[in-house]
Amino acid sequence: MKRLNALHDRLSRLLPALVAVFLLTQPVLDVLGYWQQQLKIPNLLTMAVRFGLLVGAVLTGFVLSARKRWYFLTAGLLAVVSLGHILACLPNYHDAIADLENLLRIFCLPLMCLCFVTFLRENPRTIDTALACCALDLAIIAAVMLLSTLTGTDPHTYSMEKFGVLGWFVWANSQSAILSMLAPLAIVWALRRWPDRLLPVLLVGLGAALPQFFLGTRLAFATMAATGVVMALACLLFARNRRKQALALALISVLLAVAWRWSPLMTRQQNAEAVDARNNQYLDELGLEYRSVNAETLADDPALHAEVERYYNHYIKAMVQHFGFDRVAARYNYSLAPEVLGSRRLERITFCEMLMEDAGLLPHLFGLNVMDMREFMVNGFVNLKTGEKVSGYMIFDVENDFHGIYFLTGWVGLALTAACLLWIGLRALWRFLRDWKRCGSLELAALALCYGYGMIYALLTVSTLRRNNASVYFALALAGLLVLTDRNRPNAAEQQPD
Repeated sequence: MKRLNALHDRLSRLLPALVAVFLLTQPVLDVLGYWQQQLKIPNLLTMAVRFGLLVGAVLTGFVLSARKRWYFLTAGLLAVVSLGHILACLPNYHDAIADLENLLRIFCLPLMCLCFVTFLRENPRTIDTALACCALDLAIIAAVMLLSTLTGTDPHTYSMEKFGVLGWFVWANSQSAILSMLAPLAIVWALRRWPDRLLPVLLVGLGAALPQFFLGTRLAFATMAATGVVMALACLLFARNRRKQALALALISVLLAVAWRWSPLMTRQQNAEAVDARNNQYLDELGLEYRSVNAETLADDPALHAEVERYYNHYIKAMVQHFGFDRVAARYNYSLAPEVLGSRRLERITFCEMLMEDAGLLPHLFGLNVMDMREFMVNGFVNLKTGEKVSGYMIFDVENDFHGIYFLTGWVGLALTAACLLWIGLRALWRFLRDWKRCGSLELAALALCYGYGMIYALLTVSTLRRNNASVYFALALAGLLVLTDRNRPNAAEQQPD
């Protein structure tokens, strides 16, 4: 018993350092992952490090936790989902290792959230270290974006059109979510670190906003504009003598929002308009611009049937190859609109929905094999460097986290995920409304903003629930909301610097 107590005390004292290692390795692993992909090196190293960090965090949390039943409950639920998923994929469970690896990525969020709750409760200094590390992570990411631009090695957010600064990172959606969630956490760290100084807060606010501005995604731009304004309001509500800092943060957001015409977002909008014009021209060339088709008109006119099938193959050939033209056309309600058939997001969702239609009860409850969400295309792609046609898989894993959770873990996994995320948010809101003087703080405002961004990204992109590099920060926000609204936590106002 004495040895266990000694181990507990030692781990508790080391928690800030352990959390720092866990958080500061995230952007480094992302950069390594990018160069592994570029150099065609297997990702075994980064995957092993991430898995080792997760296992270490879970074991540390379990040893330190005074509420071990939550660890057993979480393990039991994840085991049920895993077993149900495996049974749903049988008897033709191909590429099982890749599918289970994808399932583990989904499980990372609840496991990391549970660990962070334990860490924050066990050692109050952990929250300070976590916020400082988030600020450092943001600085590392910004430095990588700058260095990749200066060296001409930036892969760009939109690689086909060559615009938007991504840096040496693989997933643009994940980077967008990471930058959005890190921004309020970095700002609140600066506000705590320099409570009575304007310039450092101004520089950190600008450093948090500019990477989102140059990344060029719509969500990153929207969150950039919102973060400064919301954090400015938090300064006025929860802290004293912060008017100048609040004004500076709001001004950064307003000025960069006004400058959107010179951002990559404007270039993207112009490119989208050009693509729409080309699509409408192609529709006109086929003589289908003013045609209305349905099952009867296609059956009565073989020539029209052939033209519409050719038109569908132009946009969604892989779907037509997998399910057949007539079924796909009926699913799309015989639409000829380029914005409908050209929507890659809608195509992925529709493909997976049709897979679910062909599946039995267990896949509806526990999900599909992620390796079934693809179609092999012979000479279906063009090598951008050589111009040659190449064969490969068209991937249909969906671009929305909540859709993805449903298709990969079924109604059971989706219900558990949605229930946990909503419970944490509503619990924090209820506790705040009941006792806002005790709970209200700059940290709570930043974590709530981070939580909100994570939920928005989960609804609209594949980034926060199924990408471990972004899940880390979302898990921190979830845990922070739980801990900062605990009933037995000291009055937040007493902890605020003047």
